[in-house]
Amino acid sequence: MMHDLLHTATSFLAEVPDFGGGEAPPGAERLLKVGRWVMWGVTFLCVVGFLFIGAKMVNAHRHGELEDQGKKLGIALFGVFIIGSATGIVGALLG
Repeated sequence: MMHDLLHTATSFLAEVPDFGGGEAPPGAERLLKVGRWVMWGVTFLCVVGFLFIGAKMVNAHRHGELEDQGKKLGIALFGVFIIGSATGIVGALLG
């Protein structure tokens, strides 16, 4: 008897609740528009950053100091990875 009660309670607690598709709150469209603008701005800054790092790498190669620029390129690539992951996670949550 106690075993059945415990089994029923744990199976009830283990179920994931289904809240349905949900409904966006009023004004959510404006918030999403701002999010798209921010994403566009961040993407633009990433492209400009890569161009800037590339130009500095060309100059550093002439002076034999390429290693420092390689570290900066690695940091920039990591930043792009984080940004790309964030958009994928948010897209999965909203979609």
